[in-house]
Amino acid sequence: MQALKKAIISKFNATAALKSLMPGGLWDTEADQGSAYPYGVFQIISDVEDVTFSDVKDNIIVQFKIFDNTAKSSVKLDAVLIQLLAAYNRKDLTLTAGSFVSMQKQNVMQNKSDNIWEYLVLFRVIIVNEK
Repeated sequence: MQALKKAIISKFNATAALKSLMPGGLWDTEADQGSAYPYGVFQIISDVEDVTFSDVKDNIIVQFKIFDNTAKSSVKLDAVLIQLLAAYNRKDLTLTAGSFVSMQKQNVMQNKSDNIWEYLVLFRVIIVNEK
């Protein structure tokens, strides 16, 4: 799990277009209090192991949430979503453990509460591990 988390943060830091649109950064599970908008958090929701005769695969669901406080419209956050998908959907991650297979968008949901726009994006990540 640590290897995946590090790879997600490394990808964010290496993606100038996304990083420039999220001055508050990308955080593991919870953002620092007072983070600038827009910002994002990600969290590993599930990690199911698939074992076959030839390999062991981790089938992982990663949830990203991105937030913005522009009350009148989600246009600014829409641009962040586009760059988030460009950076992670069907793109490679460099892992320090295991072999990366795929990362693919599963679902996108938009919400607004107390003048805070939010996108929740779910990705399925497949990693092959050694037995």
